[in-house]
Amino acid sequence: MPQIKIRSLILAASLMVALPSITKAATLENGTYRCIIDAFSMHLGDIEIDGSTYRGPAYDGAYEGDYSFSISPEGAITWNGPLGGISASGAIVSSTVNDLGFDIIFKNESGSFQTVSCHH
Repeated sequence: MPQIKIRSLILAASLMVALPSITKAATLENGTYRCIIDAFSMHLGDIEIDGSTYRGPAYDGAYEGDYSFSISPEGAITWNGPLGGISASGAIVSSTVNDLGFDIIFKNESGSFQTVSCHH
């Protein structure tokens, strides 16, 4: 009898290890995110998130418009509109959700890569 219980426990433990882990989908909380270029700590403006729409970045609260965005289960962000000077000055390479907000990595006009970090 004890061997059956031990085998059952071993089987249950092996199934738990074999099952894929369930992770929470990446999301962004509604609110205002302050965006800076990490290397210079230069404020680039604020981006407002409301559900699946965003506005900005804006330096003075004068936002250009509302645009949609989406987030993949892995945390990659697809912006479906402009990102002010960030998208105007170069190609956005990637944008991902992190613990504090999100990062946008872009290639500037000189060919260098820069990271803009936006924190809530």
